[in-house]
Amino acid sequence: MYRELQEGHYYEAHVKDYTRFVDIKETPKRGRQVIPKEDAIQQAKATMGLLGAPNQ
Repeated sequence: MYRELQEGHYYEAHVKDYTRFVDIKETPKRGRQVIPKEDAIQQAKATMGLLGAPNQ
């Protein structure tokens, strides 16, 4: 996702993830800057394993 935004690709199907996991800033001089939201990424990594966990 980060790389696709850096390269200028923007997919409508990924908009929800873009807003959740990255901040996008565009300026005339520096172009597009993609800044990851580290707290959201860490939280998603922590809960990702819980989604498929069997009941114990």
